[in-house]
Amino acid sequence: MSSISSGRRALCTLGLSLLVVAGSFAGGWVYQSFLHARAGADTPGPVTPPRTATEIERALIAAAGSAQPAVVSIATEHTVHVPGFRHPFADDPFFRQFFGGRFQVPDEDREVSGLGSGFVVTTEGRVVTNAHVVAPPEVAPSAPTKITVRFSDGREREACVLGIDKATDIALLEIIRPEDRRGETFPVVPLGDSDDLEIGQIVLAIGTPFDRRLSQSVSMGIVSGKGRSGLGIEDLEDFIQTDAAINPGNSGGPLIDLSGRVVGMNTAISTRSGGSAGVGFPIPSSLIRSVLAALSEGKPVRRGYLGVTVQDLTEEMARELGVGGTAGAVVGKILPSSPAERAGLAEGDVIVRWNDREIRAARDLTAAVTATPVGSKARVVWRRGAEERSAEVEVAERPVASEAEESSEARGPGAEVKGLKIRVRESADGLVIAEIASGSPLEGKAEVGAVILAVSRTPVRTVAALEEALRGKSRVLLHLRQGNAQVYLLVPVGSE
Repeated sequence: MSSISSGRRALCTLGLSLLVVAGSFAGGWVYQSFLHARAGADTPGPVTPPRTATEIERALIAAAGSAQPAVVSIATEHTVHVPGFRHPFADDPFFRQFFGGRFQVPDEDREVSGLGSGFVVTTEGRVVTNAHVVAPPEVAPSAPTKITVRFSDGREREACVLGIDKATDIALLEIIRPEDRRGETFPVVPLGDSDDLEIGQIVLAIGTPFDRRLSQSVSMGIVSGKGRSGLGIEDLEDFIQTDAAINPGNSGGPLIDLSGRVVGMNTAISTRSGGSAGVGFPIPSSLIRSVLAALSEGKPVRRGYLGVTVQDLTEEMARELGVGGTAGAVVGKILPSSPAERAGLAEGDVIVRWNDREIRAARDLTAAVTATPVGSKARVVWRRGAEERSAEVEVAERPVASEAEESSEARGPGAEVKGLKIRVRESADGLVIAEIASGSPLEGKAEVGAVILAVSRTPVRTVAALEEALRGKSRVLLHLRQGNAQVYLLVPVGSE
């Protein structure tokens, strides 16, 4: 599996060949404005797609040309304190006779430069970019000593940070306007609605790959996927996936549709080489818009919180839980004193709706809850077996950091559980997995140190209770705690 580039790099130069464009699109591809049309009573009448390479070319040129003036390259300078080094024998006369002071390096401050991209969203000069462009982890907690934005017309202006939301990797800058330039205005690019994006829709990525001399580079691709999460890039993930070329230096640049509207911000890539491999991850504009509302007012971003950990529902798990279909988010854990606990939700429930939004997967619930205003009321609907339940909850504020789980101190010797080919130790709140043998149904799924909490929704706290829960079963639904997460695993049971 390709690794996620830790630099969250962005955008590559577009070599826009008319031959490739004609060959790719003349066969019937429809550009973005036509992809918005959907079947339904409120849908506009059918439109005629472009029939010639010239029409496709004009659509691409118009979209890129409308956005480019508002796209900027961002150069940052940081002062980083580097601790010195002193060899333990530096004061030894014999050592100094041969090596002098070469093994003593004093502390020093070094200037570190960075390069990224961004786009202007207000005529007064507010610029959106990635948080890691202006506050890269490798120089944290050092604040940038200088931020310079450069426009396509050659203008360079200094900027300052208005706000940063590290959970989503979004930052808002403001161009500094001295007294003699108070009336200066800047070109802007409008935010579109990423919720309207379709798989296969044409998009353009703009930015500064590798070097400032390559600023305003444009690459073209399609929307390859939506709602990508669990990638380990950000705390909160709901990425668009695109094959538009994204490379180092273009983090923070816009992903636009063919109406010239921003539908995403290029943030990360999956790559083996460090360059574009056709798998890029922009942050959707719907998330950008919600974060900017807080950052523009200088306020911290407050996100809704239900107080559950969830996972996707598989077909096998649905049968074990007695619910129909695979749409929904399975509750793995209810956090104490949370809205979920007060609503009566329980582990193993399947949440299927949040207000008017259907929940088809775990990421749908995360996105819906975090976007709900803190303190507002929301209706949550869930299934417990064949029964459907609902409750109104008051949305709490999401904690800054995940609640840490208390470690379980093992007591008593480990015991072999032949049906699962594991060894477990009894602990205060469950059975700690001490060993997973080769060929175990838990191999590659669970980790040593994970805690078995229940078997097919029956709590188990002793080895005897576990063996009794497994007896006569061909498969069971294990409820595990791994780290800070709680998960369900449907596994076969071997003969003892």
